[in-house]
Amino acid sequence: MEKLFGQKPYQDITAEEVQRRLESGQRMQLIDVRTRGEFKSGHIPGAVHIPLKNLERKSGEIARDLDIVVYCKSSLRSRRAASSLCKMGCERVSNMTGGLIAWCGPLK
Repeated sequence: MEKLFGQKPYQDITAEEVQRRLESGQRMQLIDVRTRGEFKSGHIPGAVHIPLKNLERKSGEIARDLDIVVYCKSSLRSRRAASSLCKMGCERVSNMTGGLIAWCGPLK
């Protein structure tokens, strides 16, 4: 997906929408791009941990047949990750706006 006329190559999705989709049983791959310490301190159940700095190297762990939702603490790093994933050829990529700060669901 190419970036056209200043548009992002990925979609934004709210934390509430991610939670609604998870509760309805929709399959998606959640990718937490925070550091290992941040991930261990609490993450969305079912999320895989791929730190932003390792994203390209670990691209084989990404389920390209699912919708991909990336998140971090506030959505700064996840915006960069979403853009990088699109450049790697992933097509159904969303950035969870507000990150875990906006998340009201359970953490693991």
